[in-house]
Amino acid sequence: MDATKNPLYQQLLSTLRQREGELRTLLQADDDQALASATGDAEVIDFKELAAQGAASAVADVQMAHAAEELANVLTAQRRLDDGTYGFCADCGEPITEQRLLAMPQALYCTACQAAHEQASGRLAPSRKTPS
Repeated sequence: MDATKNPLYQQLLSTLRQREGELRTLLQADDDQALASATGDAEVIDFKELAAQGAASAVADVQMAHAAEELANVLTAQRRLDDGTYGFCADCGEPITEQRLLAMPQALYCTACQAAHEQASGRLAPSRKTPS
């Protein structure tokens, strides 16, 4: 059967394309805002306002970095759909569960490999055994 005629394939492709559009819009708006603030009139502000703006800017920078990373993952998932490697873990080669793909269509790894990546990068605390 042609994978492109599979309803799940069509649903995932549609979801990925929609998310790509949302992320591109978000990143473009951030670029436009940065350009506008760089060319805008400089106001006299106090240190408290300056600190608040700095904190807000740092948060926005992290959010945009996450959006850019997610966009790269969405584009990779679309390429994997096209070349037939979508739905298989990039590490172990095992199928990624349909439930995981529906929840996160850009998933590159199965749940076990994703947990291992997060633990290795320090984003996930190692599991702890509780005393009996």
